[in-house]
Amino acid sequence: MSNFQDIFGPQTPPAIESERQRLFQELKPRCVTLSKCILTSKPNNRELTSALTELYSTLQHVPHDQLDIKLGDYIFFPLSHVFRQYQKLNDQSIELALQCLDILICTAWRLQIAPEMAKQLLILLTFVIGGNPNQKDESDCGAKSEETKLAGCKCLLHLFEGLVRSGGAAVDEFENIPAVGHTVTMLLTTFMEADMLELQLVALEVMEKLLIEAVKDEDMRASFYPGVVSGLVRALGLGKTTKRPYQVLRVMVKVLDKLILSVLGDKHYAKLPDTDEGLVDTLKLRRTKPWMKATAANTKVALERILKLRTHPRLEVRTAVFEFSRNLLESCATALDEATMILVETLVVVAGDTDESLARLAENTIRVMATMGEKIKDAVRGCLDGWIVGLPRVMTGNDEDAKQRVITRLSIAFGLCMELNMESDLLRDMLADGIKESLLAVTASSKTVTTLVRATPVQPRLDMLLANRSVISSEGKIAKFPEVMVGQRSQMNTMESMKQLLESLGQSSEENGLSLARRHLRDASMRGFSVNERATSIWIAINLLRGSLAASNEMDMYFDCGIMEVSTLQRHVMDELLALALGNLATSVEDEAESDENATIHCLALEALSLVAETHKRQFRGELVDALYPIVHHLGSSSAEVQNHAIIALNNIARGCEYSSAKELLLDNVDYMVNAVSLKLNIFDLSPQAPVVLNMMLKLVGPKLVPYLDDLVVSIFSILDGFHEYEKLCEELFIVLGTIVKESSKRDEDVKRIESGEDNADGRKRKKRGVIQDKELIQLLKVSRDENRPRLEPLELEPSDDEGELKEFPRKPWGNGKGKSKDLPPNFEEENMDDIDDNPAPPPPEEEPPKPPKTYEIVQRITRLSQHYLTHGSFSLRTKVLYLISNASHTLGTNEQEYLPVINDIWPVVYARLFDDEAGVVIQACQAISSIAESSGDFLSTRIKEGWSGFRKVYIQAHRNLEKERRVKTNNMGVYGINYKVWDAAVKMLVALVRFVGLQDEVLDEICVMCGGKVMAERPDLREALETVSPDTVWLEVESLERSTRCEEKIPVLKEVVFVQPTF
Repeated sequence: MSNFQDIFGPQTPPAIESERQRLFQELKPRCVTLSKCILTSKPNNRELTSALTELYSTLQHVPHDQLDIKLGDYIFFPLSHVFRQYQKLNDQSIELALQCLDILICTAWRLQIAPEMAKQLLILLTFVIGGNPNQKDESDCGAKSEETKLAGCKCLLHLFEGLVRSGGAAVDEFENIPAVGHTVTMLLTTFMEADMLELQLVALEVMEKLLIEAVKDEDMRASFYPGVVSGLVRALGLGKTTKRPYQVLRVMVKVLDKLILSVLGDKHYAKLPDTDEGLVDTLKLRRTKPWMKATAANTKVALERILKLRTHPRLEVRTAVFEFSRNLLESCATALDEATMILVETLVVVAGDTDESLARLAENTIRVMATMGEKIKDAVRGCLDGWIVGLPRVMTGNDEDAKQRVITRLSIAFGLCMELNMESDLLRDMLADGIKESLLAVTASSKTVTTLVRATPVQPRLDMLLANRSVISSEGKIAKFPEVMVGQRSQMNTMESMKQLLESLGQSSEENGLSLARRHLRDASMRGFSVNERATSIWIAINLLRGSLAASNEMDMYFDCGIMEVSTLQRHVMDELLALALGNLATSVEDEAESDENATIHCLALEALSLVAETHKRQFRGELVDALYPIVHHLGSSSAEVQNHAIIALNNIARGCEYSSAKELLLDNVDYMVNAVSLKLNIFDLSPQAPVVLNMMLKLVGPKLVPYLDDLVVSIFSILDGFHEYEKLCEELFIVLGTIVKESSKRDEDVKRIESGEDNADGRKRKKRGVIQDKELIQLLKVSRDENRPRLEPLELEPSDDEGELKEFPRKPWGNGKGKSKDLPPNFEEENMDDIDDNPAPPPPEEEPPKPPKTYEIVQRITRLSQHYLTHGSFSLRTKVLYLISNASHTLGTNEQEYLPVINDIWPVVYARLFDDEAGVVIQACQAISSIAESSGDFLSTRIKEGWSGFRKVYIQAHRNLEKERRVKTNNMGVYGINYKVWDAAVKMLVALVRFVGLQDEVLDEICVMCGGKVMAERPDLREALETVSPDTVWLEVESLERSTRCEEKIPVLKEVVFVQPTF
């Protein structure tokens, strides 16, 4: 290492001599320094690290094309001494030395490396990275950091790349097998123990480069094959605690793919001998066909673990598994014949992937492969049979993901069998029976779970029925029903997948799908089966029919020529479905109990009616006579699921029958709907559904339904008269009556015709009085004096403008007369004048008021008859009656001639409710009186005067309770307390009386004094109302409050002197 000539020799061309001289002079001091540091008995780690850092930095900046083999050997000399002491040096020094070696391999030895040098580097790097296998102390492999191992693996990678480029056969030599085997073992160990992602990836890359490209001898590669495959499969980390990154899994699958193809490929199998006879060399593995079969059997076991990655959450890994399976099916069909089933199963699983592009690619691959041989078809059919048999077992488990996976696989496999013309009636029957057994197992197991994990029932949504069809769905689609077969939220997706599978089964063959549905419908109609079995059969039949009808509609879309009719089988099946649904619903109408099993049957029957209506469309209107009331009846079911299904079914039937909304459907069929409810009430059917159904109908149809309810109102009051001791029943019936009144107050057209501008609430408001000024008072006194003074002279009549004097009114008509009067005698008028004076003409007849519409009469009857229940023992019922009267006042007040007699009848009992023991009844009574005052006006003035002492008592008691509560610091709820609500209702009642009723001045003054300026300041609505009718009194009360406040501030304080508070 003394001079340049010793290294390069005298043959160096002059053109590059100067450049090499410069590079050598730059590297020489670094190499000399490194040699001095390492060639000592005890190297200093700090100095050695510094020397290696300088050398590595210099090599990084050297142009790579200027480093040749001789210069590389010169630099490697001190590095080789570093590697000899790798067990004693620290990791940083070894890592820097490996990085310098990596640069040399990539530059100086890139295209040409001596076989002996390659062998030495292979052994050296293997020991540096993995340690000496004969020594078990901790200073070996375990002490090396992952960064050092990473640098060593990169050196090996570039070394193998250089060997491949140089075309050398150093690795393939027989004597190198132990060294290569040691390297493979070290790489596997390093990969399995590594935590660093980059180290794992580089180790796999080195292994691939070594076994696939560097080792060209197929027998030598086959000798490493079992150990490598076994080690990589163990390193997959499919357990819960040993998870590999998805990047590593992807590379592992690709490495295994290339390795298996290179060893078990069909192109190698044909060239193998049938036996091992004649093979002399026993130290080296010689492949034969028996060896290939044995290896393939072991490989199948490994494939079962590798292919579990087909359900990995990362798309990259699933794609790698798909390519792995496809390549093995294409290139290893002979050797891996026994693994065909599992490989095809993997392709089917990937065909149901969530990624559409990958799923389409897998499906197309199966189609192409199936056309090339029967083996793939048989494998697809075998997968389908196995999944059908195992479906009940999987469905009874708790793994919902596994259930969805197996259902998806069934759908994909069945679809492929359809495309490949492999389906049969037996296969369809097997699949339908397997689904039924699975559902029975699922529903049986779901009944044992606790209610904490059951799905929350969806509350009924009346807005779906009240809204217009175009608002609910812009595309006019039929609304979907929520799932009722299972109650757990986690099972909803599973059932949705099961529905899709059944629909695809029905679409496979319209005739066979209809036959299957018919068989399950007949099973559902047999009373010998349990409720669960019948419900399962109905559910399967409905979904089979959906698929069959979808296929039929698809054919109609392509052949819409007006001549295609519904098949006889389809018509018979739909008739059986309609009869079964109506039978179950009719039975449920008679049965008041609503268990979970019965609720499931009822929901499925409603779904069936919706499907029939969707199929028959406008022709289903003829069936509404039998089908409509059972549907509306279930709007009052005690089960929220049944109510929700009834709402969706009613809405879907309205769509199917081409109604704009469910409201129009009910209004068009309101006659027999009302008759059905009336029949129940007339026979004193006290089931709770009838009132609820009627209430729902009123909310849906609105005021247009009220004129049809006159007989029904009579029946309701008959039941109330006979069963008034049943509080719950009476409350339900009064809810219906209240809904009738409330819907009537929405101003139907009949009610609007009798309204006039003078009868509105604004016309009854008192006009505001102004404060009398001085001039106005003087003028008022003058007019009053002139009117009261007696007159001594008669009043002079003013002369007329025409004649100047008064004339007697004419006794005969002016003019000559026209028509028949010309023929009368001249003295006819004089002769008959006496008769005219004696018999004056009668006054013109008064115009009879129009008869109130039927809606008005019904509300009037309800209001008049409801007063008798204001003395009922249930305070809730009394509250509902008062609320009914409040709503009725707005409707009845439009016709005073009919309304005022009603007020005269109900006033005593309404007034008496002001003194009820229940605060809620008192509040509602105040609101009812406010509504009556607003609608009747001055008609109440006398009654208010007579009962003023009661009004005063109610207000004073309410105000006293409120002040008492306010003085208490604890348990004071403020405006949310019951005392405040009672006082607030009393104040609002006084405001209504002042605004709309002509109260006498004494009563107004007493209200002002009773409330006082403090309450008026707190309630501006009361002050505004009182200022309108009595501003002087209000001013006096407010002024008195302000003066008392000012006087309180100015009262002096002296010892032994007491100042009196002035009062006004």
